[in-house]
Amino acid sequence: MYFVITADIVRSRELLKKGMRREFFLEAVNKANNLCSESLSVPFSLMRGDEIQGLVADADFLPKAVRRLRYSFLPAILRIGIGIGGISTEVKSTSWEMDGEAFYRAREALTSCGDNVLTVVKMGNPFVEGTATALFALIDALESKWTMGQWEAVIAYEIYGTYQKAGEILKVAPQNVSKRCHAARWPAVVEGEKAIVKLLKFALEGEKDK
Repeated sequence: MYFVITADIVRSRELLKKGMRREFFLEAVNKANNLCSESLSVPFSLMRGDEIQGLVADADFLPKAVRRLRYSFLPAILRIGIGIGGISTEVKSTSWEMDGEAFYRAREALTSCGDNVLTVVKMGNPFVEGTATALFALIDALESKWTMGQWEAVIAYEIYGTYQKAGEILKVAPQNVSKRCHAARWPAVVEGEKAIVKLLKFALEGEKDK
């Protein structure tokens, strides 16, 4: 089973007109790949100027990869389609050379995104799709309120494991890292992401038994 993320940048042309450099998108892809290196079986790459695609290695990594991809593109906003299923080609160095069910579902999911639903899951099970998409929507709603300082604190704490080390990296007091994570409702986001992983793994195990 494969996990494809296909995303696009909301109002990318407007961002470019307002002065955002096109190179920023390439830099953001590289940043996402560095942050998600252990999560991806095929790295993110940019296509058509404002579309991003990559393959996540496992369901366990999916919510984290989505979150870190969003962080990497800030202040730009992403619509993200997640497709889960088989593929009809070999795994390549870039996902744009690949094809199959998971890619079709990711594209379908992306086209289903709207102003209020920025992350959609498609996997062939309507109940699981709806529940996973709803959980992502709740997480997206929380993250939409995060300041850049809160994003940085959450990512640093997640990577380095302690407020002390995260504070050293961010050059702020450990107490400030803790306050930012608390204000971001980070524990609630973690629980939501765990629920998504459990749901998908349970559903996929059921598919294997059929």
